[in-house]
Amino acid sequence: MDDLKSKGTLITITSCNRIKEVQKYILDYINFCNNNEGFSFLLSLDGNNTEYFKFCDQFEIPLLYSDEREGVGLSKNRVLKRFPNFEHYFFIDDDIEIYNSKLFKQHVDLGNSSSEFYHMSSTEIRILEAEKNINETKILFSNIGGGYFNYFNKKGLDKIGGWHTDFAKYKRYGHTEHSHRFKNAGIKEYPFTVLSECISDLIVHNPGHVTESIGQENEDTELFIEEQQLIDQKLTFFPNTTLSEYRFNGFELNYNSKVAEFLTENRRKYPLIKGQERLKCFSSYYFFLSKIKQSRLSKIWYFCLAFVCHPFNPEIKHVIKTKLIRK
Repeated sequence: MDDLKSKGTLITITSCNRIKEVQKYILDYINFCNNNEGFSFLLSLDGNNTEYFKFCDQFEIPLLYSDEREGVGLSKNRVLKRFPNFEHYFFIDDDIEIYNSKLFKQHVDLGNSSSEFYHMSSTEIRILEAEKNINETKILFSNIGGGYFNYFNKKGLDKIGGWHTDFAKYKRYGHTEHSHRFKNAGIKEYPFTVLSECISDLIVHNPGHVTESIGQENEDTELFIEEQQLIDQKLTFFPNTTLSEYRFNGFELNYNSKVAEFLTENRRKYPLIKGQERLKCFSSYYFFLSKIKQSRLSKIWYFCLAFVCHPFNPEIKHVIKTKLIRK
């Protein structure tokens, strides 16, 4: 692939020492790219891990990885350095499962329409600042958001730069500061923009952070205090910078015939996962359906299926404890 002529959209899954999470959900992303022209796929690993190398070699999955761990922000910088000429970028955490892939085209279409949508997230909104409707789509705006599913238009990234290198020593943080630069640079009124209907297109699994939180949080924003201090500086640009050496395994970013062949022969859901782990995947999936279904009967049905698959599912235990027992 000639990187200098790359166009279209790059979907990148970012990961670090969670190969099991990658194996649960990655094939759906690759399958989507295989069947939608203009979409390419990449796995970006922070650090190096032989389990990832073996897995990617087996399925010919394009992998970008670094010599040292420096956090997901720097992992994204490496992607932009190595593949700088895509028009649109999605950065998605490895524990995010796609329920409805329509959200990709929705984000790209909006991202092409106005600089106001050069950066969007799909995250639950804790504090709503504003909202509006565009073509029957409700758009939510906030000063606080998450980093697990983010869309960027290249034009916006060129103006505000990459993720700040100050956070490399912590191996985490920096997403909120990066989003705030879109506001500081006058590109957007609010740092976080969310398509309301797309929130339910994702299943967020939250297996736990690879790197534990370090230091104090700001009492008002609940952000790491050093990140809040950087936000208060109101930076408008930070150059896209990499620190550790990084490498690309050379597999094709576009059509993946190896995965296509595998999925033709393995049509079941979560085909790479077996035994109890696969039941846990189904439990989380059914629990998600129990939340988004409209009818009460469907909600009860999927909740029961989730319980049967994994009675000790933490989400189920939380519902039983906070809603059923208290009643």
